[in-house]
Amino acid sequence: MFNVENVPSIMFCDVREPKEIERLKNELGAITVFIMRENHELKISNHADADVENYKYDYYIYNNGTLEDLENTAIKFLNLIFK
Repeated sequence: MFNVENVPSIMFCDVREPKEIERLKNELGAITVFIMRENHELKISNHADADVENYKYDYYIYNNGTLEDLENTAIKFLNLIFK
């Protein structure tokens, strides 16, 4: 099971621009994750929001339930990544 003490480091970056996502992936070896809700309308208020779905992410997580559901999904995801 995932245990933060067994992981050297985790850094979460909220980046929406595909070019910047790719830069982090290339320079840092980042794993890309797109968290989305089904049937949720994307609010586009700037160019970064408009392009957020224009990238092929490594993983997609659906956040369609409660906060507890999302927490359980996140733990399962970390177990997958850091097994």
